[in-house]
Amino acid sequence: MKKAKVIFALLFCTALFLLASCKSAAPLQRDGIVDIPLSASNYEILGRVKMVNTDFRIVFFSFGKAKKFGLYYKILEEAQKEYPTANDVVNVTVDFEGTSFLFFQKGTYTTTALAIRYK
Repeated sequence: MKKAKVIFALLFCTALFLLASCKSAAPLQRDGIVDIPLSASNYEILGRVKMVNTDFRIVFFSFGKAKKFGLYYKILEEAQKEYPTANDVVNVTVDFEGTSFLFFQKGTYTTTALAIRYK
């Protein structure tokens, strides 16, 4: 009888661990968005730039290169690597996809933008 209780407890703990994870994907809020009307004659679109950063967290401690703040400057640097004549990036979007399991969390920030060169 004791052996059956131990096996049941082990199966219950295994099921609890398997059911305790979740995954979500959503666009981040539009905090700090500045809409500046630009005339199409003032710039030339060079192309789309995409950057993916991953962040790992255990409880409240963060490990990884993805930070919510400063992504504009990182995507601008990425655009200047890909398009050396790029002056700026516009239409910057940041999407977040997260997975969590008990105390462990993994977040992926996908940042995309259009690289432009002012005329």
